[in-house]
Amino acid sequence: MTPWNSSWTNSTLLAGKTEMTTQSDKTNNEKPNKYVSLSGEGTAFVHEFNEVRVKVSAEQTGGLFEIFEENCRPGFQSRTHYHSRNHQTFHIMEGEARFVLDGEACDVAAGGTVHIPPGVVHQISSEQGVRMLQIYTPGGIEAMFAEIDSLPKDKLKDPEVTKALLRKHDTVMVKEQAGGGAKGTVLG
Repeated sequence: MTPWNSSWTNSTLLAGKTEMTTQSDKTNNEKPNKYVSLSGEGTAFVHEFNEVRVKVSAEQTGGLFEIFEENCRPGFQSRTHYHSRNHQTFHIMEGEARFVLDGEACDVAAGGTVHIPPGVVHQISSEQGVRMLQIYTPGGIEAMFAEIDSLPKDKLKDPEVTKALLRKHDTVMVKEQAGGGAKGTVLG
């Protein structure tokens, strides 16, 4: 249930989000800037081993950050990679994930949070499945997921195409995983 704020005077459901306007928004004719994204709402990028759902987009925050909910099926494993300018924070809501950060493994269960600053090489996996909230700062990773989804499957299998696409969106692959690669999107 969404907590109610008495300064909110109008609520309209808009394409995957509820937009709230305040009394001051109405009197000053300012563009509304408060959003509520309810369970199951938001643009979804669905892949074999994971689903990423946009809860707050970079567009909504002026590019400052994005928030995603990611549901990973059992056996999910990302590729080892890093971001040169993005901070990435994960909060585990359900299940457990193994984070390998600069070669050091850490198992994180529900309620735990992991912050990964730019330049830290990382890989994420979950044997049992995991549901996480992710915050990217600055925003822009949603555009990568959208571009991945727009490519034909044969292009996604082309390592040169995916390498260029990922670099364009501040994601640098380090190496392939032992035992046959990752399981998820082009990142997993």
